[in-house]
Amino acid sequence: MGDGGRFSGHPALPKALVTVIVGTSLDPPKSKRSQTLPVVAINALWGELAVQLAESSGKSKLYDYVKETDRKGVSPSSATLRALFDALYTSPCLALMDELVAYVKKLEGSYPRAFSAHQRCIASYGGSYPGAMDGR
Repeated sequence: MGDGGRFSGHPALPKALVTVIVGTSLDPPKSKRSQTLPVVAINALWGELAVQLAESSGKSKLYDYVKETDRKGVSPSSATLRALFDALYTSPCLALMDELVAYVKKLEGSYPRAFSAHQRCIASYGGSYPGAMDGR
């Protein structure tokens, strides 16, 4: 207990990367600057996700996976999101998303686009980490 697995015979658990996205704190029509990646203008939910992963992992290039789709305000493909998660192959990720309906309501007519991006994100995450979505 509390020994990181060194004495109990169990391997130590890797540090999880955590992202927290709260839809009521995002303003879709306005770009937002990252504190640690000042050249990045975050425009969409997936841009926020990628920047938070980049910040918590120390891998600033992670945002590049969604840069174009974030800039255009279109949802990234499942392959793009899978590549993003695969770039973090040594670190488990925990993405907490709250108030998504509030975020989507701010999009003015983009409701299906936002939820399709959310569905792709979930599908890509589960595909990148076998067993991630089935409790294993």
